[in-house]
Amino acid sequence: MNNGAQGYVQETEELYSYEFQPLSEFLLVKPKVLESEVKTDFGLIVEQKRSVVDRPCSGDVLAIGKKASEETGVQVGHYAIWVSTKGIDLKFKDGIFVLLDYQSLIGYKKV
Repeated sequence: MNNGAQGYVQETEELYSYEFQPLSEFLLVKPKVLESEVKTDFGLIVEQKRSVVDRPCSGDVLAIGKKASEETGVQVGHYAIWVSTKGIDLKFKDGIFVLLDYQSLIGYKKV
């Protein structure tokens, strides 16, 4: 599995995210966007360098495979949390998403 934490984004620009159905053990999530800039109390804007440590590790589940759903109880619409070093970053026509193996999940917020 190519790890998005290493800066690799798999191009799938011929599809929209809603057209993609993960296979049995996987789920597709829209990661929570991390702020790359911080504004100080004095109004200065400081750009932060990105690292594996601050890679997105939570987001909304958009699609889920059958086994992933059965094993975890996670459903489309749940807010999921996963190990930040796991997953493949996929670029669709409508943005960048993360494809995860269900075993990478730490937990989720029920709706």
